[in-house]
Amino acid sequence: MDDPPHDAHAGLAGLFDGLEASAGAPELSLRGLDLEAAAILLEEALRAGAAGAWLAIRFDAPQAAGAHSLFQPVGRRLRGALRDGAITLCRPLPPSADLPDAGFGFVIRFAG
Repeated sequence: MDDPPHDAHAGLAGLFDGLEASAGAPELSLRGLDLEAAAILLEEALRAGAAGAWLAIRFDAPQAAGAHSLFQPVGRRLRGALRDGAITLCRPLPPSADLPDAGFGFVIRFAG
């Protein structure tokens, strides 16, 4: 298995600067979405992922102490995708000092 295109724990966000969720783009932005809308987009992305392709999934950070974010529900769904064999790797993306509005997220690799 190939290594990620960049170390996911050392600022992978910079690799995806300026790219948004569109055909062929390596980032799926769930920022500003509620859980229902985010779940629909995530399912579409998991169905449409190209074999061996990498995808960064980003969502808003919690706005206040104890506030909810998409981290747990998205993480649970990605854990399920790992179990089902749809993806082969899932790592959290840390908040980016270079991109303070980037939020949080995961980087995944599709099976194949």
